Amino acid sequence: MVKKSKPFKNLIFISLFICYHISYSQNNAPKFMDELVELSEMYYGTDDRLLNGYVSTISNTNAVGHPFFLTEEWIIGDVFMDGGEFHQVALKYNIELDEIYFIGKNKNGPTPIIILNKNLIDSVRLENHLFINANRMPIQNPVGFIEVLYSGNLTSYLKHKIPFIIKSTSTYQYIEYREPKSVIYLSDKNGLIGVRNKKDFLNKFDPFQKDIVNFMHKNKIRFNKANHNQLYRLLEYCDELSSN
Repeated sequence: MVKKSKPFKNLIFISLFICYHISYSQNNAPKFMDELVELSEMYYGTDDRLLNGYVSTISNTNAVGHPFFLTEEWIIGDVFMDGGEFHQVALKYNIELDEIYFIGKNKNGPTPIIILNKNLIDSVRLENHLFINANRMPIQNPVGFIEVLYSGNLTSYLKHKIPFIIKSTSTYQYIEYREPKSVIYLSDKNGLIGVRNKKDFLNKFDPFQKDIVNFMHKNKIRFNKANHNQLYRLLEYCDELSSN
């Protein structure tokens, strides 16, 4: 079989575009554009920027629990990578492997599960959670995907991790995933600074430690058990203190 050259493929697609355009009225333009995109995907395949390789399975069948962010189900989200924007696509974030999975459309056969190319991803939005790829930031200590926790005069991120243990039966071993944990990172001119406990956190705001402790006590914020909203309020308060 003779392999088609890229100019030849482009000529075919342009011809298809013209044929479609002639057959549609101006009132059908939105429908026409949707079908044109679908036609493009059928002819050219998935955008190369989304491809890094196929995986036949996305979790250990012997595992108890799962390593995914929020849920084991697919989440409709957005991907920003290498100058492209891909909206309303089905995604999963594997916290353990720090990988983003994508599942595309394929009318001609089984739908492949794809690992997105981490070297090209700038950011990913899963519901109302925005993840930045620290590996693409101009810093000395990149740590993979980090969720934006607070952004103001200071910027803070969450790095999600999932602990697990390996258990054994008389016949096989299996993984048991525990509750996900998060490490807070503060951004400064030297890069990302990890904050693992209350003492570390207070040391980053040394002149205001007493005020911060009072704020935490008043708002019943226990640093190591604080939820997303409590951490946001705490960082917002610290930002106001340090800015003034």
